[in-house]
Amino acid sequence: MTLPIVISDTSPLRALQHLDLVVILRKLYDRVYIPDVVAVELNRAQRRFPGLDLSAFPFLVIETAQDQKRLAELQRKRLDAGEVQAILLALEKSAGLILIDERMGRRVATEMGLHAVGVLGVLLQAKQQALISAIGPHIIRLQKEIDFHLSPALIREVLRIAQE
Repeated sequence: MTLPIVISDTSPLRALQHLDLVVILRKLYDRVYIPDVVAVELNRAQRRFPGLDLSAFPFLVIETAQDQKRLAELQRKRLDAGEVQAILLALEKSAGLILIDERMGRRVATEMGLHAVGVLGVLLQAKQQALISAIGPHIIRLQKEIDFHLSPALIREVLRIAQE
């Protein structure tokens, strides 16, 4: 079975970093491509996050998106640089999946024909493959510890699918 090409924006990786679950991406997807701008964001420490040492995760492959015409088009859509570059890289690589959490980024990715999931989708897949035992505790940690915004409707739907 061939695994899909997967591209990630910063937010899902930061959430998984906080949960100490970045390694599940290797088990789910084999390799995850990240745009160079996302790599820079992840390396840089922020208020709630230490820098992420990407060398500890060799399955995170850094690439640079090239399509300048599409880049200009995406930059007009009120997305941050990481979202723009992740969507662009996903389009260039004909990715089967883009990991992106922000609502506008997911909307634009979907409008451009990409299959977009956020960190809850990753956690759901991890539970379905018995890599984690429950999603609920991770949701609580994300909300309480790092004020990660998740819509109540999405939480209910993910927990329903996960049978939690």
